[in-house]
Amino acid sequence: MKSLNIRFTEQHIKAMNDLVNAKLYGSVADVIRAAVRDLLLREYFGREETIQNMILAHGGSVKDTYGLGDRAKTHRGPKKAKKQQVEAEAEVEAEAEPQGTIAVGTSKSPEPLTVEKEALAAGKESKGEGP
Repeated sequence: MKSLNIRFTEQHIKAMNDLVNAKLYGSVADVIRAAVRDLLLREYFGREETIQNMILAHGGSVKDTYGLGDRAKTHRGPKKAKKQQVEAEAEVEAEAEPQGTIAVGTSKSPEPLTVEKEALAAGKESKGEGP
């Protein structure tokens, strides 16, 4: 049996850990094996010849790409592989950015929030400075 090193988002890791902690699976490896098995049953097995023909139609090779990492995608052509890598990196960056945040006191915020204005005004009034 061969092994692979793969990366997951924190959200996916949490979900897999939750499945293990709920005793639905014995380990995260079991979760991943089940997910890959289900995907291959749905997408690959019974369609091997069609998949091989698709690879060849795109100018690729049907040789084993195990252990080539991101280079395994080169059967689609170097330009497409590079484009996919850039898109994947952008997707990872987008996932890493917090959603629904407000930039306060930076160039992204044209003026202080209303709450801050009111707090500043209240502070000036208590010192007798007035608005």
